[in-house]
Amino acid sequence: MDKLIRWILIVLASIFYHPLMLLFLLTLMIAPFQLLEEIIDVIKYEIPISGTSTFSVLAVSCIFILIAMSNRVLGLIYRKITMLLPLLQMCVYLTIALQIALLILNRWAETGAYSKGTAIMLAILSIVGIRLLVSFLYWKYPIAVPGAKARDTAQHTSKNYVERWF
Repeated sequence: MDKLIRWILIVLASIFYHPLMLLFLLTLMIAPFQLLEEIIDVIKYEIPISGTSTFSVLAVSCIFILIAMSNRVLGLIYRKITMLLPLLQMCVYLTIALQIALLILNRWAETGAYSKGTAIMLAILSIVGIRLLVSFLYWKYPIAVPGAKARDTAQHTSKNYVERWF
Protein backbone atom coordinates (compact mmCIF):
# COMPACT_ATOMS: atom_id res chain seq x y z
CA MET A 1 0.00 0.00 0.00
CA ASP A 2 2.86 2.35 0.84
CA LYS A 3 4.47 1.69 -2.55
CA LEU A 4 1.17 2.38 -4.30
CA ILE A 5 0.81 5.74 -2.58
CA ARG A 6 4.40 6.57 -3.43
CA TRP A 7 3.89 5.74 -7.11
CA ILE A 8 0.66 7.76 -7.22
CA LEU A 9 2.51 10.75 -5.78
CA ILE A 10 5.31 10.33 -8.33
CA VAL A 11 2.82 10.15 -11.20
CA LEU A 12 1.00 13.25 -9.97
CA ALA A 13 4.29 15.08 -9.53
CA SER A 14 5.39 14.13 -13.03
CA ILE A 15 2.09 15.36 -14.48
CA PHE A 16 2.83 18.80 -13.08
CA TYR A 17 6.60 18.60 -13.44
CA HIS A 18 7.01 17.75 -17.13
CA PRO A 19 4.98 20.65 -18.62
CA LEU A 20 6.77 23.07 -16.30
CA MET A 21 10.13 21.54 -17.19
CA LEU A 22 9.32 21.89 -20.90
CA LEU A 23 8.82 25.61 -20.32
CA PHE A 24 12.16 25.85 -18.53
CA LEU A 25 13.88 23.86 -21.29
CA LEU A 26 12.63 26.27 -23.92
CA THR A 27 13.62 29.22 -21.75
CA LEU A 28 17.13 27.82 -21.26
CA MET A 29 17.57 27.31 -24.98
CA ILE A 30 16.35 30.80 -25.87
CA ALA A 31 18.12 32.69 -23.05
CA PRO A 32 21.59 32.89 -24.69
CA PHE A 33 20.11 34.46 -27.81
CA GLN A 34 18.18 37.02 -25.77
CA LEU A 35 21.24 37.89 -23.71
CA LEU A 36 23.35 38.27 -26.84
CA GLU A 37 20.81 40.69 -28.25
CA GLU A 38 20.83 42.65 -24.98
CA ILE A 39 24.64 42.79 -25.02
CA ILE A 40 24.59 44.16 -28.55
CA ASP A 41 22.01 46.78 -27.50
CA VAL A 42 24.13 47.89 -24.53
CA ILE A 43 27.17 48.30 -26.75
CA LYS A 44 25.24 50.06 -29.50
CA TYR A 45 23.14 52.48 -27.44
CA GLU A 46 25.45 52.77 -24.37
CA ILE A 47 22.43 52.49 -22.05
CA PRO A 48 22.24 49.82 -19.31
CA ILE A 49 19.60 47.12 -19.68
CA SER A 50 18.10 45.27 -16.73
CA GLY A 51 18.69 41.59 -17.45
CA THR A 52 18.85 40.37 -13.87
CA SER A 53 15.77 38.16 -14.10
CA THR A 54 17.83 35.66 -16.11
CA PHE A 55 19.74 34.61 -12.99
CA SER A 56 16.54 33.70 -11.14
CA VAL A 57 15.13 31.75 -14.10
CA LEU A 58 18.48 30.02 -14.48
CA ALA A 59 18.57 29.06 -10.79
CA VAL A 60 15.06 27.62 -10.85
CA SER A 61 15.82 25.74 -14.08
CA CYS A 62 18.94 24.22 -12.55
CA ILE A 63 16.96 23.11 -9.50
CA PHE A 64 14.43 21.42 -11.76
CA ILE A 65 17.20 19.67 -13.70
CA LEU A 66 18.76 18.49 -10.43
CA ILE A 67 15.39 17.13 -9.28
CA ALA A 68 15.01 15.29 -12.58
CA MET A 69 18.49 13.82 -12.36
CA SER A 70 18.05 12.61 -8.79
CA ASN A 71 14.68 10.95 -9.44
CA ARG A 72 14.43 7.86 -11.64
CA VAL A 73 10.96 8.61 -12.98
CA LEU A 74 11.33 12.35 -13.51
CA GLY A 75 14.72 11.94 -15.17
CA LEU A 76 13.47 9.38 -17.67
CA ILE A 77 13.56 11.92 -20.50
CA TYR A 78 17.30 12.51 -19.94
CA ARG A 79 17.99 8.79 -20.14
CA LYS A 80 15.93 8.38 -23.32
CA ILE A 81 17.24 11.51 -25.11
CA THR A 82 20.89 11.33 -24.14
CA MET A 83 21.86 14.53 -25.94
CA LEU A 84 19.44 16.63 -23.88
CA LEU A 85 21.51 16.85 -20.70
CA PRO A 86 24.76 18.03 -22.38
CA LEU A 87 22.72 20.51 -24.43
CA LEU A 88 21.14 21.91 -21.29
CA GLN A 89 24.52 22.08 -19.58
CA MET A 90 25.99 24.08 -22.45
CA CYS A 91 22.97 26.40 -22.46
CA VAL A 92 23.35 26.96 -18.71
CA TYR A 93 27.08 27.67 -18.97
CA LEU A 94 26.64 29.98 -21.95
CA THR A 95 23.82 31.82 -20.19
CA ILE A 96 26.00 32.33 -17.11
CA ALA A 97 28.89 33.62 -19.25
CA LEU A 98 26.68 36.01 -21.19
CA GLN A 99 24.99 37.22 -18.01
CA ILE A 100 28.38 38.04 -16.47
CA ALA A 101 29.36 39.86 -19.67
CA LEU A 102 26.08 41.79 -19.56
CA LEU A 103 26.73 42.76 -15.93
CA ILE A 104 30.18 44.10 -16.88
CA LEU A 105 28.78 46.05 -19.81
CA ASN A 106 25.88 47.39 -17.73
CA ARG A 107 28.36 48.62 -15.11
CA TRP A 108 30.25 50.43 -17.86
CA ALA A 109 27.12 51.97 -19.36
CA GLU A 110 25.78 53.00 -15.96
CA THR A 111 28.85 54.52 -14.30
CA GLY A 112 31.33 55.02 -17.13
CA ALA A 113 34.14 53.95 -14.79
CA TYR A 114 36.18 52.51 -17.65
CA SER A 115 36.30 52.91 -21.41
CA LYS A 116 34.08 51.14 -23.92
CA GLY A 117 36.98 49.07 -25.26
CA THR A 118 37.94 47.94 -21.77
CA ALA A 119 34.35 46.95 -21.02
CA ILE A 120 34.10 44.93 -24.23
CA MET A 121 37.45 43.27 -23.53
CA LEU A 122 36.39 42.36 -19.97
CA ALA A 123 33.11 40.96 -21.29
CA ILE A 124 34.94 38.83 -23.86
CA LEU A 125 37.43 37.67 -21.21
CA SER A 126 34.58 36.62 -18.93
CA ILE A 127 33.01 34.55 -21.71
CA VAL A 128 36.39 32.98 -22.57
CA GLY A 129 37.05 32.29 -18.89
CA ILE A 130 33.75 30.48 -18.44
CA ARG A 131 34.41 28.48 -21.61
CA LEU A 132 37.84 27.47 -20.28
CA LEU A 133 36.25 26.33 -17.02
CA VAL A 134 33.68 24.31 -18.99
CA SER A 135 36.49 22.73 -21.04
CA PHE A 136 38.29 21.79 -17.84
CA LEU A 137 35.06 20.38 -16.41
CA TYR A 138 34.47 18.17 -19.45
CA TRP A 139 38.12 17.14 -19.49
CA LYS A 140 37.87 16.10 -15.84
CA TYR A 141 34.38 14.55 -16.12
CA PRO A 142 33.82 13.52 -19.77
CA ILE A 143 30.31 13.11 -21.10
CA ALA A 144 31.14 9.90 -22.96
CA VAL A 145 33.40 7.19 -21.65
CA PRO A 146 35.96 6.17 -24.32
CA GLY A 147 35.28 2.67 -25.64
CA ALA A 148 31.82 2.39 -24.07
CA LYS A 149 28.69 1.51 -25.98
CA ALA A 150 26.01 4.15 -26.48
CA ARG A 151 23.70 2.48 -23.97
CA ASP A 152 26.42 2.36 -21.30
CA THR A 153 27.39 5.97 -22.00
CA ALA A 154 23.79 7.11 -21.54
CA GLN A 155 23.56 5.27 -18.23
CA HIS A 156 26.93 6.64 -17.13
CA THR A 157 25.95 10.21 -17.98
CA SER A 158 22.52 10.30 -16.43
CA LYS A 159 22.81 7.83 -13.56
CA ASN A 160 26.04 8.93 -11.93
CA TYR A 161 25.83 12.62 -12.70
CA VAL A 162 24.34 13.62 -9.35
CA GLU A 163 26.64 11.33 -7.36
CA ARG A 164 29.74 12.83 -9.00
CA TRP A 165 28.82 16.37 -8.04
CA PHE A 166 26.93 16.09 -4.78
